Parts: sequence; C-alpha cells; structure tokens
Amino acid sequence: MADAFSNLREVFFRLLAERQVSQYLDVACCTLMVADYLHTFPREVKLIWPARWTLPKALFLIVRYYGLVNVAFALSTNFPSPGTTPSTCKAMLAQVGVSCAVLVILSDAILFVRLYGFSGRDKRILALSVVPVGLSAATSAPLVKFLRSVLYIDSPIPSVPCLQVAGEYKLLGAVFTLALSNGIIAMLGMMVIMYYKYKTNRSSLIKAFYRDGIGYFVFLGGKFWTLTAMSSQKSNKFTGLAVTNIVLNFAPIVCSLHPRCGMPTVDPSSTPLSLTSVPATEAYLANTPFTGESVTFLTGGLINYLYRVQLLVPIQGHRTVILKHAQPVTRDLQDAAWDLKRQMFEVEAMMRVKQHLSSSSTVTIPEIYHFDTHNAVIIMEACGPNAVTLAQYLSSSQALSSSCTDTAKAIGIALGEFISSIHEWSRGNPGGILDRFDDNIQGKESSANFYYDRLASTLDHSDKEWGVLAPLLADVEVDPAKIELVSTLAQGYRSNLFSKPVPGRDVFVMGDLWDGNILVGDHGPNLRIFVIDWEIARTDLPGSDVGVFCGGINFLVRGGKAASNLASVIVENFIDAYARCSPILEDSLAQDSLFHWGAYYVFWAARYPPGGKEVIQALVKEGVDLLLSSRDTEFLAQSPVRGLLPK
Repeated sequence: MADAFSNLREVFFRLLAERQVSQYLDVACCTLMVADYLHTFPREVKLIWPARWTLPKALFLIVRYYGLVNVAFALSTNFPSPGTTPSTCKAMLAQVGVSCAVLVILSDAILFVRLYGFSGRDKRILALSVVPVGLSAATSAPLVKFLRSVLYIDSPIPSVPCLQVAGEYKLLGAVFTLALSNGIIAMLGMMVIMYYKYKTNRSSLIKAFYRDGIGYFVFLGGKFWTLTAMSSQKSNKFTGLAVTNIVLNFAPIVCSLHPRCGMPTVDPSSTPLSLTSVPATEAYLANTPFTGESVTFLTGGLINYLYRVQLLVPIQGHRTVILKHAQPVTRDLQDAAWDLKRQMFEVEAMMRVKQHLSSSSTVTIPEIYHFDTHNAVIIMEACGPNAVTLAQYLSSSQALSSSCTDTAKAIGIALGEFISSIHEWSRGNPGGILDRFDDNIQGKESSANFYYDRLASTLDHSDKEWGVLAPLLADVEVDPAKIELVSTLAQGYRSNLFSKPVPGRDVFVMGDLWDGNILVGDHGPNLRIFVIDWEIARTDLPGSDVGVFCGGINFLVRGGKAASNLASVIVENFIDAYARCSPILEDSLAQDSLFHWGAYYVFWAARYPPGGKEVIQALVKEGVDLLLSSRDTEFLAQSPVRGLLPK
C-alpha cells in the first residue's frame, strides 16, 4: 500500500511540475505575441487601416485580432479557475484545439494569397491551392481523435483543478506533419517563382521576400519538428499542448504582418492609374512602405513623369526614393506614342547590369525597389541627397576647385571602364541578353530617328520640324553631294541596327549615354557615379555609346556649361580607359564612334540648343565634318578617337 501511495504521489507531483512548466511557456509565448502586436500596431494603423477592403486585408485583420482572442482561450485552458470540472476542462481544450486549427487554416490562406500575388496572379497557383486546402481539412481527423482521447480527472488539491492524465499524443504528430506540408508547398512554390521569374533581380524587396520566406519556413519547420518529437513523449504532453496552443497562435502573425512585404497586389483587370500629378502620386503611395512625407515633381526629362519621394520610413537606411511613371505617350508631346514596354526593357537592363557589376565599382546602377507593370511605375534608389547630373557637376563650383582635374580624370576613367566592361561582357550573349534586347524595337526606332533617319533632312531643310529649325539653320548650306554621302552612311547604320545581331560586332548598349543620364554622387576619393534611364537599351554597335557620350560632353563646352579643359580630360581618359579594357580594337570602333559623335551634333544642336545661333550653326557644320571624316583613315589617326584604333 505504501509503495502504491508513493508511486501515486510521484505521478501527481510530476503532473504538477509539467503543468507548471506548461503555464510558464504559456505566459512567455503570450507575452511575446502581445509585445509583437503592440510593436507593429502603429504600422498597422498607418498602412492597413486606410487601405481599401480586399481579401488579403480581411484575412489579415481576422487572423491578427482573432489571434488575441485565441490567447484568452489558451490562458483560460491552462489556468482553469478552482472548481472547474474535468468535463469543462476537456471542453475548453477542445475549444482551443478548434480555434488553433481555424487560425492555421487562415494563416495558410494568407501565405498562399501572398504566393499568388508574388507570382503575378498566375492561375496555376490558384490550382495549387487545392492541395493545402485538402491538407488543412485532413488535419481535422487526427485532431478530433486526439481531443476525444484526452482524459481529465479531479485533482486532490482544490487550487489545482482537473489534471490531464491520458491522451493519444502521437496523433498530434500527424497534425503537425500535415500542417508542415503546407509550409513546404508554399516554400517550394516561392523558390520556383523566384528562380524563373526573379532570378536576375537583386532588389532589396525581392531579397526580403526570399529571406523572409525562407526564414518563416525554417521557423515553421523547426517548430513542427519539435512539436512532433515532443508529442511522442508522454512526459512532455502538457508542454507540447502549451507550445501548440501559443506558437500556432503566434505563427499567423509572423506570417501575415511584415513591414517589408512590399506593395499591395494590383488587380490586373483594373484601369491603370495616371500618376501625372503630385496628388495622384501621393494617393498611390499612401499606405505602402513608400508612403512619403513629401512628393516633389522633377522637371528633368521629356518622356516620363519623375518624382522625388521623402519617405516616412527609410528603405535600407535611405529616406528618399525616385518614382518613375510612364504613360503610353510622351510627357511633353502628348501626340507622340511611346509603348509602355519601354519600362520592361529598362528594368531588366538595370537589373542585369547591376548584377554584372562588382560591389566596389565606381559606376553603378540605382537599385530597383518596386516595379508595378500594371500601373507603369518604377520605384528606385535616389542616388544620394547630393547627386547631380554630370552637366550640373561640371558647371558647379566644385568642378572649379583645385582638385577638379583629378576628379574629371577619375570620372572619365570610371565611365570608360564601365561601358567597355558592359560591352565586352555582353559579346558572349550571357543569358541571351543580345537576343532579348534585339527585341527592343522601340529603342531602335528612337535611336534611328535621332542619329540616322533625320540627318539628311536636317541638312537639306526638308525635316518635318523645319518650321522650328529654320530660324536657326536656314543659313547653313551643305553641298548636296555631302548630304547624299551622309544619308548613305546613316542608312548603312540603320540597316545594321535592324538586322540580326552579328556575334563579335554587336553588343548590348546603354543607348542613351549622354551627360543628363549620368549622376555624380559622392566626389573626391569616394567618387560614386550612377547611370540612369535605360529605356532604349538595345543590341547595337559599341561605337554608338562611345560617340554619344563624347558628343554630349563636348556639347556642354560649346554651351559654356563646362570648361573645355575638363571636358577634354574626361573624353581623353574615357577613350583611353575604354581602349585599355577592350581586348580587341578595330578601325570600325573608331569610325562608328566618330560618326555618332557627329550625328549627335547635327541632330541635337538646333533641337536642344547649347547656345546661340552661331554656336548651333558651328556645331552642325562640325558635325557634318565628323560624319564625313569617319571613313578617312588619316583624319581618324589625328582625331579625338584615335585611341580606339588598333595599336
């Protein structure tokens, strides 16, 4: 009898000890959950409450606030009041079990809604959701069997009512395994989408999706593995139940609320927004991670709508981003159509080039934070608070300092190495880059319009814009034979541009490498340069980039916007660096560069005047000379592009 009593007492105190540990875990997990709620509540008020009602918003709020209700259920189950009967304790346990099951199903729904949005609303993801629904439903069978198997008895101590003494705890292992399966499916889906849809994207937003998705999966996997192991150990039954109740409660919150999850999913059937004003842009950004303290319209550019956004919450430590919005027509010429596909090419070009560059590169590309294809919006890095265009920098007081020549040299070298590196890298057609950007027909048409199609018409006074050009160019007379030769050369370049890429001849080009698309951030030893506006990136001759850059820099000199000595330093070092980084130099590189240099002068002099009438006419005449001399071997040997000739 004494032994039996001793054994009974030992069992009783063991049950009390397990109950105490279970209660400690209960309180700790509930405290963690409530602390998380209080910490994220201000963000919820700012980002979630004002948003329009959608299925994701409804699921989020249900899980978030019903989770707190479930906390009360869990605490009442593990801290029953004195006098609670065994049948009541079992009913309370059943209540918590069902409540947790509902929360798990809802949190799985949020997980798959997120996956659906991340996939770009791929219908196959909807079909895949049948599997997790089935698995969630399948968990009900072992859960119900477990709840029925649990046995409570009266406690001999009035202050410790209803002790749990039995239950088929291995059934919990089946519940946890089925729940884990949903996490595995979601994780695999995320990884597949990441690989095929975003494998070239290195933006922080995509990284956050990847990092958080993997992190959450590891969290879920570890949790369920632990619970499965614990559920098979009878001595840990109370601990297992407590962790089950609370962690399943906490998991939906981790899953559904994360400040870096990005912008809301866009309804592809809705009418695209027109962000052509500051108020419209502010409304678009409201209740997103990019909500701004202020939105400022930027006047630079002729095609798109640009805004500088001062953020309420920094992105990677930056308080400012740039929003670029496109319309199917140009900003300043509403009758000029411009296909929105240009943004697709721009984003892909920026991501591919940024991925190619080393982190230590002086020249880099702004990071893409968000790309909304439906509303034609790109949100990107602002390149620093002091970033200015190369033209602005060369006309600033900084450029006139004692170190200006050293800085000009560094700029020329950095840009020459950068563009040469891009050209040489692309020759091998990595990832099909030449094939992909050979499809940028709009970019090619734009380039042909600037540098090939309208050279002759500008010179023979037959251009469609002659009414505007006449006051500036009517006095410029060019020999018709020279105009014919210019036209022949230009049409040859046009033919090459629209023909199938030739390996070794054609490369991936930035396409618009003028000083307005080059931003200078930090100066001096910490020189940082950003190249922006990649809409007309395409497959073309490398000399097209070189010539446009050199023509644009010298354009600044003619307009008095840069000292000629600084421009010469930049161009000379640009060409030297480009040649040094090019394993093979051919006459055609110098010829093509000089032709595009001259074409830049002829086309843009009167359309983007750098100075008065005399300056414009002198530029056009010099441009004609460069165009015609691009095939003159002796001239090339003495020209500014002589460094590109074979040694």
